[in-house]
Amino acid sequence: MDNNANTPSSNDNKTGLSAEDIANNAFKKDTEPPRLDAIGAKPKSPKKKFSLKNLTKKQKIIIAVIAAVVLIGGGFAVWWFVFRDKGAQPSVVEVVEEAPAPTTVPSKLTGLQVPPEYNQRTVTAVMIENSPDARPQSGLKDAGVVYEAIAEGGITRFMAVYQDTEPDYVGPVRSARPYYLRWALPYEAGYAHVGGSPTALAEIKSLGIRDIDQFSNPGAFERISS
Repeated sequence: MDNNANTPSSNDNKTGLSAEDIANNAFKKDTEPPRLDAIGAKPKSPKKKFSLKNLTKKQKIIIAVIAAVVLIGGGFAVWWFVFRDKGAQPSVVEVVEEAPAPTTVPSKLTGLQVPPEYNQRTVTAVMIENSPDARPQSGLKDAGVVYEAIAEGGITRFMAVYQDTEPDYVGPVRSARPYYLRWALPYEAGYAHVGGSPTALAEIKSLGIRDIDQFSNPGAFERISS
């Protein structure tokens, strides 16, 4: 008789899975895992939502005032930059000062600028000697126009024409010659001389030249000793 037949084996005392456990599917694959909230997870807090109903009366007044200020400011900005009448801006008046009337005019004799009344003066042509003994002549430099031509003996003679200036003395004065009359005629000048050739004296009358002869106008002449 085998004594070990009824003696429990040392392996019988070990914990293990029995055939019944396996049959009852103790470890099913579709077993659900434990939930996190089941092991101490914190519950989610509800989200807060804004509502005018939750505001106090004072808070509502403040919001209304801010909204009114924003609307008024925005409306004013739109009016200022879009609808404002540009014509309402103050206009700038440009004052243009008239240029003063000119105080001088071109001389009819020389073309130089002179006071206007100078052109109303009578033009005077004077016969002036040019011999060496007659130099320096008086008033020759004050003439507006001077004509020079040979008179006699190869000596030239001047005809000085005056309008813009009035020298104290002009001379020495000499006699008339016909060709000088042609030069004096366009100026409608008075012709000052001391005598002259018969032809020149006759032409003075025939041409209607205003004669200023020493013999017929002695008060206009004066003898000066050098």
